[in-house]
Amino acid sequence: MPEILLVTALHEEQIRLPEGLFHTSTLVTGMGKVPCTYSLARVLQVARPRLVLNVGTVGTVRYSPGDVLVCRDFVDRNLLGIQLPGVADHIESTVPDRYALPPSVISGVEDRELCPVCATGDSFVTTEDQACGDVVDMEAFALAYVCQQADVDFLSVKCVTDVVGRNSVGLWEERIADARRTLQAFFERYGEVLASNFTR
Repeated sequence: MPEILLVTALHEEQIRLPEGLFHTSTLVTGMGKVPCTYSLARVLQVARPRLVLNVGTVGTVRYSPGDVLVCRDFVDRNLLGIQLPGVADHIESTVPDRYALPPSVISGVEDRELCPVCATGDSFVTTEDQACGDVVDMEAFALAYVCQQADVDFLSVKCVTDVVGRNSVGLWEERIADARRTLQAFFERYGEVLASNFTR
C-alpha cells in the first residue's frame, strides 16, 4: 500500500483516509506559511512518503461553501508583483500527470477538468481585491514549495467554507466542522480512485 503523509494546518481539519487503502501518517503543522514550512521540512528530512496530501479549508471568490476543490496551481499572494531575482510566486503541483486525480465537486457536480488557483498568504482575506486566485488559504503554496524542493508528490484538496468579503473569519469558524465532514465524505467516496492510481 502507498505511504501518504496527510497534512493539515489544524486538528479541526483532520480526517481519516479509508482503511486498507493507504499507509497513512499525519502531520498538523499549525496555521501560516512559516509553521507549515518548518513542520513539513522536518518530516521530509527523515521520511519519504509517496504523496503529501494537504487537506483543509479555503475561502473563495468564485465557488460556494461546501464545494470540494482539487488544487494544482498555487501562488504566494504576499510575493505577487515583486520583481526580484530568485523570487518565485507561482508553483504548479508536483503530482505527475499519471495520477488521474479524484474530481473536484462543485455544487454536487463532478468536474475533472477544473484546476482552481489557490492563493496563499499570512492573513485572512476579507476583500475580493486581496484574493489573487480562485480560492485562498494560508499554507498550500508553502507546502507545495517544500515538496517541490524535496521531489515529493503533492496534492491539495480543499473545502470551501466562506465567500471572501462576506464575514469570512466568522463564517470560517462556524463552518470548519462541516468542512471536515465534507472532506471525510469526499475521500470515503473517491479514496479507491486515488489508491488505484498509485499502481499505474
